[in-house]
Amino acid sequence: MFAFLMVLYYLGLGGSAVLLLVGVLKTRRAGAPASPYVSDPLEAAFLAGGPGRVADAVLTAMHADGRLALAGPGVVGVRQAVAHHPVEQAVLDTHATAPSGALHWLRIGVMRSPSVQAVGDVLAQRRLMVRPGEQRPYRRWAATQTVLSFLSFPLAALLTAVQFGLPNSPDHGAPLILAVLPVIGAGIGIGWRACR
Repeated sequence: MFAFLMVLYYLGLGGSAVLLLVGVLKTRRAGAPASPYVSDPLEAAFLAGGPGRVADAVLTAMHADGRLALAGPGVVGVRQAVAHHPVEQAVLDTHATAPSGALHWLRIGVMRSPSVQAVGDVLAQRRLMVRPGEQRPYRRWAATQTVLSFLSFPLAALLTAVQFGLPNSPDHGAPLILAVLPVIGAGIGIGWRACR
C-alpha cells in the first residue's frame, strides 16, 4: 500500500513539476530574438523595469531639457508642450487631463498609456520579453504546486507514522517520507522558481 502511495507522489507531484517546467520554458523561450539589441533608450527602460521605468525615464528626460518643471513638492508643470516621441506626448496629454499636476498620478497615467504599452508590444514581437498574459496560467499553476508540495510533506510524515505504527505490516521497508522527499523538494523548487 505504501509503495502505491509513493508511486502516486511521484506521478502527481513529479508529473506536475515536469509539465510546469516544460510549459514555462516554452513560453519563455518561444524562439531566438529577431534582434537581440534594443534600438531605443525607452526599450532599455522597459526591459529594466517595465512601464514604470519608461515613465520615469521620459519624465526625467523632459525635466532635464527644461520641458517639465517641478512646481512644488510632487507637482509637475509643463514649460514647453513639445513632444519628440509618442510617450512624451502621453506625458503632455496626461498632464492636460490632470488638474493638479501631481507627479504620482502623472506617472501612473503615463505608465498605462497606449504608447508605453506599445513599447512593450514591440519588445514582445521581437521576442526580447514575454507578455505577462502568456505566463499567468503557469504562475497560478506554480503557486498551487508549491502550496500542495508543502502540504504533502506533513501528509507524508503522517503516512510514515502510520506505516511504522501498524503491527505486522509487510511495508516496514524504507520510510515513505524518505522515499518521497526528493519529489517533494523538486515540486517546491520548480514551483517556487516558476512563480517568479
